[in-house]
Amino acid sequence: MGFLTVRATDPFVLPVVGIDRGAIRFLLQGAHMMCPGMTSKGGYLPPAESQLLAGTPVALHAEGKEHAVGIGILKLSTEEIKKVNKNIGVETITYLGDDLWQAQKL
Repeated sequence: MGFLTVRATDPFVLPVVGIDRGAIRFLLQGAHMMCPGMTSKGGYLPPAESQLLAGTPVALHAEGKEHAVGIGILKLSTEEIKKVNKNIGVETITYLGDDLWQAQKL
């Protein structure tokens, strides 16, 4: 894993949202993350008092995985994701195994 992604996936650097197991295979193929993958039983969004706004960079953690599996930008606030629960919630920037994730130097 490259230096950039190791640092960026640290939970103290980027806020975290979680995706359910069903979304993992789509993420690893480069897909953007849909709202239902974060609102389902295996997903995670912060509580209302800690909501994240649209445009916020986030680390994507997957159900059952210890470390982040991707980085993206919220397309909607986390409260809007909960209410709308359809369409793209996070635009994926990089994910486990892609060229940027594996880069050793920039």
